[in-house]
Amino acid sequence: MGRIEEIAKLINNGQNLLEMQAAMQVTLHTILDYLRRAYGRGLISRAEIYFAIPSRHRALFFLYETYHVTPIYKQLKAFANGEEPMALSAQDRHLVENAEKLVAETFNVTLAELPWGAWDQELYKAYREFSNEDFLRADLYQDIATLEIKFNRFIRDVLVKHFGKGEDGWWRKGLKADLRADLVSTREMDEDPAEDAFCYLNFIHIKVILESNWSVFSGYFSKEIIKDKKKLLGPLTKINSIRNQVMHPIKNARHTYADFELIHTCLRDVEAASQKV
Repeated sequence: MGRIEEIAKLINNGQNLLEMQAAMQVTLHTILDYLRRAYGRGLISRAEIYFAIPSRHRALFFLYETYHVTPIYKQLKAFANGEEPMALSAQDRHLVENAEKLVAETFNVTLAELPWGAWDQELYKAYREFSNEDFLRADLYQDIATLEIKFNRFIRDVLVKHFGKGEDGWWRKGLKADLRADLVSTREMDEDPAEDAFCYLNFIHIKVILESNWSVFSGYFSKEIIKDKKKLLGPLTKINSIRNQVMHPIKNARHTYADFELIHTCLRDVEAASQKV
């Protein structure tokens, strides 16, 4: 296996740039060169490189890009260290508090967890190169399609494993009657229907199936999700909305970094769960 194939395998296994650097014993500059070449050969996407930047660094760079031209950025570091921000107006203090909430919701980290004292210029250059919204938006379509396919296969495989094959097994025991009717109706309305009504599953259906069979599915997910299933189920309505916007681009909806992070996190959760089936 060549170095380019090796780096593609590492990124597909979910390793971040710093972990790849340690595994391959080369400089970060060289890692990024390998990744660019892997992208050029179609082995990985630009979005995968973006998400390989550790989330704590992505959050820090996002804050810098958003606030460095204002007094807020310097105060965020003080706020993260438990120091009282000085000479802030009520409006600026509100911005600091909003930044803390934004980082937690978008990147799932706190201000205190950010590497304030370990700025990495090479990582920052990678962030600037691969955080372009147009490129991330282009990859969003593929990520959502992949997420739909993986969720569909995962749910079917788990239901078949638990309830058995055939209509009297997973189809009737795992799916509520109104959901089955909705899938069948959607297939009937399709002028070029798929062979299987289950192919018409959307993220709202997925949420309903997971909720109604949580005792069946929960064991496949991480301890964090088992403890609080809302971490998985809560975002599915939003993901369904993003999916509809992506499939109807004429609406010209703008997607935020929170959208990109949300899809990526859910995709990783489902991939990890699928490996346990």
